[in-house]
Amino acid sequence: MKPLKPTSQTTKERQLLSRIREAKFPEDTDRFDEQELRSVTLWGRYKQPLDMSDKNFKLLVLFGTQNHELREERDQLRRRGRTWR
Repeated sequence: MKPLKPTSQTTKERQLLSRIREAKFPEDTDRFDEQELRSVTLWGRYKQPLDMSDKNFKLLVLFGTQNHELREERDQLRRRGRTWR
Protein backbone atom coordinates (compact mmCIF):
# COMPACT_ATOMS: atom_id res chain seq x y z
CA MET A 1 0.00 0.00 0.00
CA LYS A 2 1.38 3.40 -1.00
CA PRO A 3 1.60 6.12 1.65
CA LEU A 4 -1.04 8.78 1.32
CA LYS A 5 0.08 12.10 -0.09
CA PRO A 6 -0.79 15.05 2.10
CA THR A 7 -3.84 16.92 0.91
CA SER A 8 -3.65 20.59 0.06
CA GLN A 9 -5.57 21.30 3.28
CA THR A 10 -2.98 19.41 5.31
CA THR A 11 -0.13 21.18 3.53
CA LYS A 12 -1.86 24.52 3.94
CA GLU A 13 -2.37 23.87 7.65
CA ARG A 14 1.25 22.80 8.14
CA GLN A 15 2.50 25.94 6.41
CA LEU A 16 0.24 28.14 8.53
CA LEU A 17 1.29 26.41 11.75
CA SER A 18 4.93 26.83 10.80
CA ARG A 19 4.40 30.55 10.19
CA ILE A 20 2.60 30.88 13.54
CA ARG A 21 5.36 28.96 15.33
CA GLU A 22 8.02 31.34 13.96
CA ALA A 23 6.03 34.58 14.41
CA LYS A 24 6.74 37.24 17.02
CA PHE A 25 3.53 38.38 18.62
CA PRO A 26 1.96 40.91 18.94
CA GLU A 27 4.07 42.52 16.17
CA ASP A 28 3.19 39.86 13.56
CA THR A 29 -0.52 39.65 14.34
CA ASP A 30 -1.48 41.47 11.15
CA ARG A 31 0.28 38.84 9.01
CA PHE A 32 -2.62 36.46 9.73
CA ASP A 33 -6.24 37.07 8.87
CA GLU A 34 -9.37 35.63 10.41
CA GLN A 35 -10.39 33.80 7.24
CA GLU A 36 -7.03 32.03 7.08
CA LEU A 37 -7.36 30.90 10.71
CA ARG A 38 -10.95 29.75 10.12
CA SER A 39 -9.96 27.76 7.03
CA VAL A 40 -7.82 25.40 9.13
CA THR A 41 -10.27 25.38 12.07
CA LEU A 42 -7.96 27.23 14.49
CA TRP A 43 -10.55 29.95 15.09
CA GLY A 44 -13.20 27.44 16.15
CA ARG A 45 -11.05 25.96 18.92
CA TYR A 46 -11.70 28.99 21.10
CA LYS A 47 -14.83 30.81 22.21
CA GLN A 48 -14.75 34.58 21.99
CA PRO A 49 -15.99 36.33 25.14
CA LEU A 50 -18.61 38.98 24.45
CA ASP A 51 -16.46 41.74 25.92
CA MET A 52 -13.32 40.87 23.89
CA SER A 53 -12.52 42.75 20.70
CA ASP A 54 -11.94 40.82 17.48
CA LYS A 55 -8.31 41.96 17.39
CA ASN A 56 -7.62 40.72 20.92
CA PHE A 57 -9.40 37.45 20.22
CA LYS A 58 -7.29 36.91 17.11
CA LEU A 59 -4.18 37.48 19.22
CA LEU A 60 -5.48 34.97 21.79
CA VAL A 61 -6.00 32.35 19.05
CA LEU A 62 -2.51 32.98 17.69
CA PHE A 63 -0.83 32.87 21.13
CA GLY A 64 -2.69 29.68 22.05
CA THR A 65 -1.79 28.02 18.77
CA GLN A 66 1.84 29.08 19.00
CA ASN A 67 2.05 27.79 22.56
CA HIS A 68 0.59 24.43 21.53
CA GLU A 69 2.92 24.10 18.54
CA LEU A 70 6.05 24.98 20.52
CA ARG A 71 5.14 22.47 23.23
CA GLU A 72 4.64 19.78 20.57
CA GLU A 73 8.04 20.59 19.11
CA ARG A 74 9.65 20.48 22.56
CA ASP A 75 8.04 17.13 23.33
CA GLN A 76 9.25 15.65 20.03
CA LEU A 77 12.79 16.77 20.78
CA ARG A 78 12.60 15.24 24.25
CA ARG A 79 11.46 11.93 22.79
CA ARG A 80 14.50 12.00 20.52
CA GLY A 81 16.73 12.37 23.55
CA ARG A 82 17.50 16.06 23.28
CA THR A 83 16.81 18.41 26.15
CA TRP A 84 16.32 22.16 26.30
CA ARG A 85 17.80 24.17 29.10
